[in-house]
Amino acid sequence: MTVYEKERRAVAAMVEESEILWIQLYGADVEGRNLFLERILRLLEERHQLLFEHDFSAFPLSYPGEESLFYRHFLATHSDDFSRFKRHQSPGIRGLIEAYLAPEGRTDTADIWERNIFSALVNFMAEAHPRCLVLANIPEDPSPGQLGVIRALQDVRHPLVVISTGERPLPMERLEGFQEFQVPLEKLPVRDAEHLVARYAGTSMINARLITNHIYIKSGGQTRLIRPMVDCYFRAILPDDPDALIEHARLQHIKPGSQPEMLFNSLTAFLPGPLLKLLALLSRVNDPLPMSLFVRLAREMEIPRSALGRWLKSGLLHRVTYQDLEAVTILWPEWRRYLRHQVQIEELGDLLAFLSGLLDKTELPWPVEFSPLFDLAGDSHTAIWLAQREARAFRHLEQQRRSLERYAYLRRNLKRIRDKRVSLAEILGEQGQLQFEMGLYENAFESLREFRETLSREQSAEWIRTSLTMADALIRMDAFQEARYLIQELKPKDIETPFVRAFADLLLGELEENLGHPGYAYRHFWRALESATASTPEWLIRRILDHLRHPAREGKLKQSYHDVLTQGLDTLPANSDLSLRLNLEKIREMMNVGSVMEALRLARDIFRRGGPLSHPGWAVQLHLYLAEIYGYLGKWHLSRSYLRRLLGEPLLTPPGPLRIQVEVDLAIVEKELGHYGKSLERLQNALIDVGTANEQARLRHQIFVHMGHIYLLVQGVLRARELLEGSLQWAQGHPDPELAMQAALFLTSYELQLERPDSAQRYLDIARANVEQVDVALDSLNLRYYDILLQIHRGGLERAEEEVARMSDAARGVVKFEILSLWLAGKVRMARGDYDSAQTLLKGALEAASRFRLPQVVLQTCRDLSRLATLRGDLENEALYQQAAGKAFEKVLEGVGDEILQRQMAESREYQELRHLVRVG
Repeated sequence: MTVYEKERRAVAAMVEESEILWIQLYGADVEGRNLFLERILRLLEERHQLLFEHDFSAFPLSYPGEESLFYRHFLATHSDDFSRFKRHQSPGIRGLIEAYLAPEGRTDTADIWERNIFSALVNFMAEAHPRCLVLANIPEDPSPGQLGVIRALQDVRHPLVVISTGERPLPMERLEGFQEFQVPLEKLPVRDAEHLVARYAGTSMINARLITNHIYIKSGGQTRLIRPMVDCYFRAILPDDPDALIEHARLQHIKPGSQPEMLFNSLTAFLPGPLLKLLALLSRVNDPLPMSLFVRLAREMEIPRSALGRWLKSGLLHRVTYQDLEAVTILWPEWRRYLRHQVQIEELGDLLAFLSGLLDKTELPWPVEFSPLFDLAGDSHTAIWLAQREARAFRHLEQQRRSLERYAYLRRNLKRIRDKRVSLAEILGEQGQLQFEMGLYENAFESLREFRETLSREQSAEWIRTSLTMADALIRMDAFQEARYLIQELKPKDIETPFVRAFADLLLGELEENLGHPGYAYRHFWRALESATASTPEWLIRRILDHLRHPAREGKLKQSYHDVLTQGLDTLPANSDLSLRLNLEKIREMMNVGSVMEALRLARDIFRRGGPLSHPGWAVQLHLYLAEIYGYLGKWHLSRSYLRRLLGEPLLTPPGPLRIQVEVDLAIVEKELGHYGKSLERLQNALIDVGTANEQARLRHQIFVHMGHIYLLVQGVLRARELLEGSLQWAQGHPDPELAMQAALFLTSYELQLERPDSAQRYLDIARANVEQVDVALDSLNLRYYDILLQIHRGGLERAEEEVARMSDAARGVVKFEILSLWLAGKVRMARGDYDSAQTLLKGALEAASRFRLPQVVLQTCRDLSRLATLRGDLENEALYQQAAGKAFEKVLEGVGDEILQRQMAESREYQELRHLVRVG
């Protein structure tokens, strides 16, 4: 029997039952959790390979860059499996992964794609062999980085056991996709405590029981206390022979106490001085110490490794693993405080002197903040150069607050402590830039002002750049006149380089914008963009474009947004990250203004080149754009193939909002093809994936809108109204003009089906108000289409004809609306009595709708041609088109692909009018 035997058996049973299992070991006793964790890993080792262990108490992934490092290190550690994983991908995906993970492929985008690759690799490895991993000491409120790792593991679908530990249970919603098993580890049962004592003390069960009787109540069954109590009070009286009994008299003489300070006093009373110093050093360092460094210090102090091993076994030293390297730390706060109090800093002088020499020659695998320790010991020179190294390392890892603390220390002390290795000018410049990045503009201004005063005449370029950055800080502090004065201090000859001209004009534009002079501001922004060159930093070009983007879109600039993008692209290398982003924006802009063929040429050019797509997100966006463009061109099967390709690449579209959006887009394509059953099935699956989370409400209502439209098309009008009205109310309440516009247009169609033109007009007006806010060409075409239908219904034929002409011009390049323009023009001409022209237009619409496989348009056009033949008294064509309409309806029914929806359509009034026209056989 072992400690926590009952819990161990329960876990063993769960492992037998579930292939994908998350085990949370929780309780206040950290050492008890660690002890049980060791038992579980032994239980799993025969069937499961351990992937990694990560201890969040030592390496919490609290900063943005740490999560990225975590994933990339995992990929590097499992390089053989990663190579096999890449060989299983398509060549395009393999190239994309390699480009993205290359050092030069790094971008400033979110780490979701690194998370996807990590998740996909774990899934791939688990498919080959069951795996397990450990996430120790998860806090009650995990950081974004910790949640990122948890969410990445939720996408694994092959045998995987995750063992996590913490003080409390994990909320069940964080374990989605896993069979979860929460294991409470409170105090050890008496019998389990006896087994722990027997193993730890290396003695018989009889002796262990005698010892346990003395300490169990006072220890509270806590492993953290049991092991130190054994060391303090009983190890000295244990017989050399493990099977010999403890002398009763000696045992009775011991009066154990469980107060931490009493235990620590006993533990350290006879501890060799060097070992106590080493422990005291570790207690004063908040970051985990690399084990290799710790062992090197122990060797210098002539401390045997066996002594370190005993302390690690006791739990008073904590071993952790990070990036495949072992580290050591002290987790017990009381023990850490005791050691700091017990050994004064002055007593660590010889150890710190040796450590200083080591650090001068050694690059640590992660930053360890030693400089405060040396400062406290009075070794200011070592503290100074270490503080600079730490500040830079923390900044590199995006640990901005810790970096700033070290820079602040340097700034306070450099003037009194001269060290040739550290330059005050460097520190002021680096600190000022960091403060600016953190939004501490007043502090940044002061640091940069001091830095500028250190510059010589030969450093004029740096002086100018610093002056502009100071002006930038003043603008963000609303000190506009001071910023203008600072910029005007620069002489014309100083502003000769393209970067300086662009930066100065950007700042002047921001000044004018803040002072309420948009015209002057936009002229400065445009001059800034024209001044930029290929050598201009991308951050500056991006910032200029951000100012020009919205005014250009809103028509407040004489330049169009297309001009803005083109000018921006002219300043950038063709294969830069920003260049690709701007090209993707350009594609979107071309589609918005109806330049579909230009958008297609640019998209296909980028797709063929492939190289610049160094980020999976851009590859996804390009696929989505191509699918949309081919939809505009009526090539629905091509559109569907691009979307299916995305869904077939889990690496690009893992479970989550993006994959749901692709499902929705694919459902829209199926709807256009008349596959209403498939479309509805995809939307319902997407709705399940969305769930009920508040942050997904917009996506949920977008699905409702498309479901409502499908129910309209299959004559399920009551369900359609319920979905559409609910989504319209939500969109108006948030507000969301695009969604409101879509829902209102479909409700217009609903009211027209029920022949209620006044209600249809009300919804059309709502749609029109929202279309004006969205300002997208396709939305305007949709609005005009329903407006024309309403005008025809009301007899406003003159206006309808004018609108059809406008729609025909605007629809060039968008095949569906080109065909609908022909159909509507034919309907208007028919209503006005121009039968010959109507027939020509309607036959053209029928031919095009048949060619592009638009079953609903074919059906409606056949019915209109039949009515036209009736009006002309052409009985032969009337029968011919009636027959064609009936067959078209049967074709629509066949394409629905869902028995319930087919029955609903078959029982509708429309079908009753058409079914007698169908001739079988």
